Amino acid sequence: MKKQGRIMRIVFGALSTAAVVFLTLFAASCGDDDDGATPLCEDGEEVMQDSPDGGVEIPTGIEHCADGSWHRYAALECTETPPGADLCTYDCEDLGGCAPDEVCVDAYMDECACVSFKSCTTDADCASGEACICRMAGNPPAQCLPAECRTDADCGSFECGVDWHDDSYRMAVLGLACRTASDTCHGNTDCGGNFYCGYNGSSWSCAERSEGD
Repeated sequence: MKKQGRIMRIVFGALSTAAVVFLTLFAASCGDDDDGATPLCEDGEEVMQDSPDGGVEIPTGIEHCADGSWHRYAALECTETPPGADLCTYDCEDLGGCAPDEVCVDAYMDECACVSFKSCTTDADCASGEACICRMAGNPPAQCLPAECRTDADCGSFECGVDWHDDSYRMAVLGLACRTASDTCHGNTDCGGNFYCGYNGSSWSCAERSEGD
C-alpha cells in the first residue's frame, strides 16, 4: 500500500507539472497574438491601396473605424507603380506649371495638382520621423509624410492615428501621431456638425472643416 501511495503521488505530481507547463505556454501564445500588427476596431474596415492597374486589392496597413477614426496598425509595402504612370500635365500647365521640386499628379479624383513629395515603397525609403503612406482612393501616390509614430506598436496602449486635412470636399493624409490620454476626441463622430477630429501638435481635438476652394 505504501508503494502504491508513492506511485500515485509521483503520477499526480507529473500531471500537475504538465498542467502548469501547458497553461504557461497557452498564456504566452495568447499574449503573442496581441502584437499590434492586426486591425483593432470591432467594426472597422481595412483601407485598401488604390492600384492604378486595377489589380488585386492589397491592404495599406491603415484601418478606418466606425467612429470615423483612422489608425495605422502595420507598415506594409506600397505596391503601386511610382509616380509617372498617372502624371497629368494639361491642368497644371493651365495653372502656370509646377515648381522645380514639384510634379503634376492626379492628386484627387481626376483633379490635377502640383505636389511636392518624396515617393516611396516602404518606410525604409523615408527619413527618420516619416512614414511611407500608400495611395488610397482619391489621394496622391505613395509618399513619405511626417510621422511621430509608424504603427500602433509605437504608441504603447494607444493607437498610431492617421491625421487628415478635412475640408468640405476632400480629405488628404497629413501624417501620423499617437493618440494620447489628453485627447478630447477619438473619431469624427465625437465632434459632430462641421467639425472633425484632428491632431493639433500635442493631442487630438475637434477642428472646424474649412471651405473647399
